[in-house]
Amino acid sequence: MCARAMEEGDVVELRARDDGDQPMTTLPRKVFIAYAGTGLISDTKTAFGEAPSVVNLTRYSRQSVDAVAKCMSAVFERDAAAAQLQAYKSSCTHASPPLHMSFSVKYDACPIKEARLSGMVRKTTDAAEAASAAALIDGPAAIEVLKLARFLSFRSLAAEAARRITDAVDANNAPSLLQLEYLDESLRERVKTFIAAHIEDVASTQHWHASIPPRDKERILAMAEGRRANPLGLSKSTDVREAYGIALDRLAEMKEQLSEAEGRAARDVTRSEHTERALDQQRHRIAIVEAFVAKTKPKAEEAREQARIAAAAEAERARLAKVEMERLAESARLAAKEKRALAARKRKRVAAERKRLSIEY
Repeated sequence: MCARAMEEGDVVELRARDDGDQPMTTLPRKVFIAYAGTGLISDTKTAFGEAPSVVNLTRYSRQSVDAVAKCMSAVFERDAAAAQLQAYKSSCTHASPPLHMSFSVKYDACPIKEARLSGMVRKTTDAAEAASAAALIDGPAAIEVLKLARFLSFRSLAAEAARRITDAVDANNAPSLLQLEYLDESLRERVKTFIAAHIEDVASTQHWHASIPPRDKERILAMAEGRRANPLGLSKSTDVREAYGIALDRLAEMKEQLSEAEGRAARDVTRSEHTERALDQQRHRIAIVEAFVAKTKPKAEEAREQARIAAAAEAERARLAKVEMERLAESARLAAKEKRALAARKRKRVAAERKRLSIEY
């Protein structure tokens, strides 16, 4: 950045922890104001929301400050390109006067210019995604970037960092995440939800007793007990196989809804905290149902096997009953045949006796 630009106040300097004699990280003032200036805490912003000339970020490493600054610049370029494309499309859309109770909309954009602007949107979007991926390259980096992004109120990067951290949560690191004081309530609840969904695995580790505060532990145990009972609100008379099938269908539906919602949110460059919170809540519900499915699956398989065995036994009983009925029917048929044969022989003897007597007299 040239000295003239610095004198005119076109940039904001970000002082990191390990700057030393090195030049401080600089960020265009318009970028800083767009994503961080209005959200800074009171000791770093000036009157009327103006961005300060120097922001003291000595609690954070130079690497994290540089990464967040690059993300801000990349997101600014992406949003500017998207706004330019949208403005151009709007300027090329004209409605014709009403004619015979109808009207038409004419779109006379130049294909070459529109393609160029669309290409710029794709290029800047890829650059923003690459900058975010570089900033959140591993777990420790994502944690510090999350702290800095929350401090600067850089919401999109903070949300992405939170997703990266919670996506990587497991039975070993989940308890330690609850000790991070800068986690917001939604992220903390998501970690608690994960622990409750995997309570057996987490409780078997040393972190369960060493890392989780008693109050959080009580809440997690209560959540785990509630999930064990009935996360889908099914009737107590519902067969376990039916419950498992309903849970699978519901889980697939919830994941499809989440995928659609994430797609809409990714296309919305101005998405709010409410949107992020709704997505987190949906992920929480999915984790609960997944735990229920995992728990119900062995019981459903056992019930299915028992039903198969019972059906096979019933079929065998039906087969034996049929054989017995056929045997009895055959016995009855033979007895009836023998009875008819005896009656025929008797009639024959009677006829012969009568004939004999008629001859004698």
